[in-house]
Amino acid sequence: RLGHVGTMILSRTKQVAVGLEGLDLSELAHCEPCHLGKAQRVVSRKPQPKPKAPLDKIHVDTVGPVEHDTLQQHRWIFILTDANGRFR
Repeated sequence: RLGHVGTMILSRTKQVAVGLEGLDLSELAHCEPCHLGKAQRVVSRKPQPKPKAPLDKIHVDTVGPVEHDTLQQHRWIFILTDANGRFR
């Protein structure tokens, strides 16, 4: 959140406040960060094609830092999964 007011509130403020008479609200109609912040990801309902060969597509997961170290004193977990055969 950017913490600034929208054009509707600015329009109301302009009517009752002193010194905002020259403010052109048409320039404020498009705020790029606001539009990006409100954007929604389009979800594809089509199943993704299965990769044709091993290592064509790899899924990566990372976890950490974990509270308890491993025997080798590692605190992060890094998992690679082959999308073709689901081999880890």
